[in-house]
Amino acid sequence: MAFGTSIDPAATARPAATSKTGVAAKASATPEMAKAEEEAKAADATSRAARAAADFESFLKLLTTQLRNQDPLQPLESTEFVAQLASFAAVEQQIGTNTRLDQLVQSLSGNALDRAASYLDRSVEVAGGKVAFDGETPVAVTYDPGATAVAAAAEVRDAKGATVATFAVPATAGTQTAEWDGLIGGQPAEPGIYEIVVRAARPEGEVETVATRTVSRVSSVSLEGGEPRLRLDTGAEVALGDILSLS
Repeated sequence: MAFGTSIDPAATARPAATSKTGVAAKASATPEMAKAEEEAKAADATSRAARAAADFESFLKLLTTQLRNQDPLQPLESTEFVAQLASFAAVEQQIGTNTRLDQLVQSLSGNALDRAASYLDRSVEVAGGKVAFDGETPVAVTYDPGATAVAAAAEVRDAKGATVATFAVPATAGTQTAEWDGLIGGQPAEPGIYEIVVRAARPEGEVETVATRTVSRVSSVSLEGGEPRLRLDTGAEVALGDILSLS
């Protein structure tokens, strides 16, 4: 609860109608209220806990200023004072709640990062055709050309997107494998990141790209926005929810 909604400045300045002392109290409280509002605005750039703490401090300043400057002949009514103390307790409770929520979020984030760390150096299957070629070992992707495919071929593209190799692949419906032997024009390709794209031809003569999957190694993990991210040896970053299988 923000302090501005727990105390009505017009109500706290009620003695001003009958006493010079009350007028002085209102005049002295006004700068305090303005300062409290400025402090609350500045706190908006911080966390929720910090904003609540700023409101809490402003509430205290306003309450003590009001008590210090009230008209002794017409002090604040007990019922109104009790209501303000209740607001004071609500603000304090909000600070404690926000603090506990922040601690819970940090705990959950830590658990998620621990879980992601268990993927390090493991092989995961993700959507897409990016592969990390070591210069020797053939690399592959899996795909399903669909029931209407009459032919299929794979294109190997380098890091710049240029096609460096093509080869025929099975066009039978169901999960198939397109394996690249790592050769370009009969010569071994340079190690690096490549992409294998599979295209299937349909009876009507239409050629379309089909979805592929590839297996990559998890090289590192990180936490971004409270969510764990996995960096693969292909350079791609994926969320835990993007993992199709783990081996």
